[in-house]
Amino acid sequence: MLLLVLFEWVVIGPLISALHVHAVDDARQGRDPRLAAVARQGLLVLPVVVAASIIAGLGIGLGLLAFLVPGVILGLRWFVVAQAAAIEGEGWLPALRRSAQLTDGHYGHIFIFAVYIGLITEVPVLLVGLGLGGDSTTAVSFLVALPVLILARSFSALATAVLYYDLRARREAALAPAPYGAPPEAGHSLDPRRYSDEERPKGWYINPQAPGHMSYWGAGDPPDWGATARTPRKVRRDWEAGAGGPTGGAP
Repeated sequence: MLLLVLFEWVVIGPLISALHVHAVDDARQGRDPRLAAVARQGLLVLPVVVAASIIAGLGIGLGLLAFLVPGVILGLRWFVVAQAAAIEGEGWLPALRRSAQLTDGHYGHIFIFAVYIGLITEVPVLLVGLGLGGDSTTAVSFLVALPVLILARSFSALATAVLYYDLRARREAALAPAPYGAPPEAGHSLDPRRYSDEERPKGWYINPQAPGHMSYWGAGDPPDWGATARTPRKVRRDWEAGAGGPTGGAP
């Protein structure tokens, strides 16, 4: 039974993730996902997805064994590593970096997502008594529980694929309106409190209550706050030093 659990972790999980994220990618591009095409794409990227998933899993496991909190942080940091490996196809190490990039600043959102997905997928598996690691598992119970396991893993993979594209969209939206971390315009402060809503130029502004993050003003019509992103270190240091002008200290 231990071999079955290992096989699911090393092969089945990554394969299901690769298949579902490619199906979502087809749907995003206006194509009807075809089983043969999706299967071919998933199998082609399977080695790198397996490698990225194993490295991430080992890192998370070691973190949990060490002090628990590092493992949780790594789990959030590498939450979409399989999806990044499957779609971006640059290798397992770039996939780890890409997942860390996409999840940065969204740990709370991802944690809540993981809790809900866990409740939806794991509770039914436990209720049917899958118990792949137990000595009392029979062939009948395994066959009965197998469809539940497949549906649970498929739902989790599909939801995580959607999350991956959501995180990508958030990052692209944050970077698109203006160069990342750039002042709204030359000579304007990054402190939003220096302007009224009517006078504030479009661009990035530091959140005075959380200087580690910036928000973009000018989304929509009438203008409103839109995308958020992490504040570059130099911009934050200048802002906290109260330099004023383009880097804008607090009044």
